[in-house]
Amino acid sequence: MKARRFTDARSFSACVGQLLMRQERENNVPLGIVRRLVDKPSDAALMIAIEDSDRPVCAAIMTPPFKLVLSTGPAAAVPPLVEHLCIEGIALPGVTSPAPMADAFAAAWGKHHAGRIDMMFDINLLALGGAPPAGAAPGALRAAATYDVDLLRDWSMGFFAEVGFPTNERDSFIWDLGERIAARRLWLWENGEPVCMLGHTETTPRTARIGPVYTPRGARGKGYATAAVSELTRRLLAGERDWCLLFADVANPTSTDMYRRLGYEEVCLFREYRLGP
Repeated sequence: MKARRFTDARSFSACVGQLLMRQERENNVPLGIVRRLVDKPSDAALMIAIEDSDRPVCAAIMTPPFKLVLSTGPAAAVPPLVEHLCIEGIALPGVTSPAPMADAFAAAWGKHHAGRIDMMFDINLLALGGAPPAGAAPGALRAAATYDVDLLRDWSMGFFAEVGFPTNERDSFIWDLGERIAARRLWLWENGEPVCMLGHTETTPRTARIGPVYTPRGARGKGYATAAVSELTRRLLAGERDWCLLFADVANPTSTDMYRRLGYEEVCLFREYRLGP
């Protein structure tokens, strides 16, 4: 197997698109990143296909400041990927992917680097293909507007602090608030005033992924997040999408149970590693 690096997102998409679509839900993250890069190219993006006899078997993609994302694939595809990264002197903040690939990457990376490799967390990818039961909480869902920016910034700070994501990822999310609002990808549940924030990401024409979902402490325990996720799921599935996806932190059984009550079912386990010097 060998690593093949791309500088053009369209060429990369043409190479790995069919491979990724074979497991569309499991590969929703790289599919969504490639889709955005085709629409909005970035010179900083790292795009690599691992090929076996000139056929792609795995894809790796990174858009700084975010971590490297691996697609599904055979574990045997990881060593040539790591060797390529080492030869090119490419530093990585971390890696996230379906757990078997993340574990294989961490093991291969450790053979070439003496730095720290910290397993950060496990998250379940959940999916729902039909309308969920409606939430019972009072209020209504509306698209966030420009006048909500200050509130969204404060709540974003709260969300990222609670989940423990790096500050550079938090700053990137906040920087993009205006773009997310303009694209109608940020939402608020209102009950007289905003009480819950959630967003969604376009991954493929047939799937969308909900997240983040955040309720400030004073409004928790009243069913607002359940109602908001239920309604947004309904709206996203009302078009031509077949699936709504979301990630649930394994360490947070409260949110996981809530999503399962709405009918979301587990697809696979994702794992994230942080790579240190």
